[in-house]
Amino acid sequence: MSDELRALSDDELLRRLSALLGQSRRIEWELVAHIGEVEQRRLFAREACDSMFVYCTDILHLSEHEAYLRIAAARAARDVRLRFSDADVDARIQEEDR
Repeated sequence: MSDELRALSDDELLRRLSALLGQSRRIEWELVAHIGEVEQRRLFAREACDSMFVYCTDILHLSEHEAYLRIAAARAARDVRLRFSDADVDARIQEEDR
């Protein structure tokens, strides 16, 4: 791989790095979304885990730090979705009242 990278022009190397970072962000978001859904459904219990944190560290082999950050991000995303969903409902109700 390093020989292949060395053969790239500077511009191509920078373009590929940027594209890889974009892919990484999309994958990371999907991973966080899946963690959130598994936690919400409590599927970690099927694997005899007491919590999503234990599932992430023992079954998925994430470090404690990685598990904590991803679970926190999943919970924050769920909270934001719930708030926006509630706000949408409130806005619709207000519209109907007019």
